[in-house]
Amino acid sequence: MKLLLVLVLFFSLSNTSFSQNKEVVFNDLLKKYGDINTIEILSKSYGKNVSLKAKKGNKFIMDIDELQSISNGKKV
Repeated sequence: MKLLLVLVLFFSLSNTSFSQNKEVVFNDLLKKYGDINTIEILSKSYGKNVSLKAKKGNKFIMDIDELQSISNGKKV
C-alpha cells in the first residue's frame, strides 16, 4: 500500500504546486486514493513510454520501453 501511494505521489507531483507541504499533499492523496486496490498509469517521460500497473500488497509491473520490473509483493 505504501509503495502504491509513493508511486501515485511521484506521478502526481507534476500537477501539484511544489510550494505545498509534502505531508499536506500526501494526506490529500491518501484521502482521495487510499481505498484504491489497483492503479494503471501510462505516461511518456524523457521520450520513453512508461507503464505502471500496481496492486495492493506492493505488487507491480513497470515497463519503461523495453525494460520491465515486476514485484510479487516480496521480491522485485
